[in-house]
Amino acid sequence: MLKELFRKLLLTILFTLVLSEVALSEPAYFLCKKNKNLFSDGEYPLMIDIDKKKMIRAYTEYEMQISEGYLTGIHNENEPYEIRIVLNRYNLELNVNFFNNGRWDFNNSYKTTCRKAEKKI
Repeated sequence: MLKELFRKLLLTILFTLVLSEVALSEPAYFLCKKNKNLFSDGEYPLMIDIDKKKMIRAYTEYEMQISEGYLTGIHNENEPYEIRIVLNRYNLELNVNFFNNGRWDFNNSYKTTCRKAEKKI
């Protein structure tokens, strides 16, 4: 009796862990408003894959750092130029910051909002 109960408990725990792992491995998709200074309306896509520690914003890939409240992406393929994006995990506010030679380019940096989106295809 105890052996059977233990086996059922173990299977339940294992099944729960497998399901939670599957749920965590799916990337999340967002649509973010374009910067008003770009003279264009609309939104651009943002994809977040926590398992791979990767963010893709407007077709540019970022290495991601994860904290409790924020996801930070860093793209510095064109050194000394660097882009850092910071997504607030609670209100989906996105800060897009541009740096040139380590100095913040406040003229091009901006703050915007994102909304959760479903991948259609």
